[in-house]
Amino acid sequence: MNKFKPSIYCISDIHGCYDEFCSLLNKLNLKKYDTLILMGDYVDRGPKSKQVIDKIIELQSVCNVIALKGNHEDMMYKALSTNSDRDVGMWINNGGYQTLSSYGNIVELLSLNELPQSLKDHMKFIESLKLYYETDTHIFVHASPGLVVPISEQPETHLIWRRPQLDDEEFNYTHSSGKTIISGHTAQSSGVPLRLSDKNILIDTGCFFTGVLTAYDVYNDTYITN
Repeated sequence: MNKFKPSIYCISDIHGCYDEFCSLLNKLNLKKYDTLILMGDYVDRGPKSKQVIDKIIELQSVCNVIALKGNHEDMMYKALSTNSDRDVGMWINNGGYQTLSSYGNIVELLSLNELPQSLKDHMKFIESLKLYYETDTHIFVHASPGLVVPISEQPETHLIWRRPQLDDEEFNYTHSSGKTIISGHTAQSSGVPLRLSDKNILIDTGCFFTGVLTAYDVYNDTYITN
């Protein structure tokens, strides 16, 4: 009989805060049978977005990693794939400048006819990201989904951009599936996760401005910080 009980942890909104991410990972001490659910917004605002993505890719050989897509990965991908003034401007104005800086000299990057290999590899990583992850008891998603529509039927914009709405209160912030929603996206300036209800928890603790990165321990219903 296996005496080890696998753990499930989730982390959201790292935002280029590589040092804080590594500090938190050291506390988790992940094993090959553990699951780490990363819930988007790995890039922008903080100084080391490239290093964060490299670390996530490295972690795939350490434990079971489930990586989800956030709105910042969406902005980055659109900016670099379309190169339209609108998409590039939106990304740069939302922390993309810091992300580009982590890949090297910005002037040189912008003058290249094609992306350097490191960015090409990370574009493929973004393409691989899931919009949500669902278990028998939980839904893990970057943003706050609508509460009356099955998660599989919701538009991508809701899953990566939506924030809690006043109308959600009439449903006690509980999804129609009855499952517990764990999401990020809506940063808590207190540095402490927000429980909208027992069935809806926001774990983005605004690391890039609070210095606090939080992991949620699903089985023990507890938080671990860097």
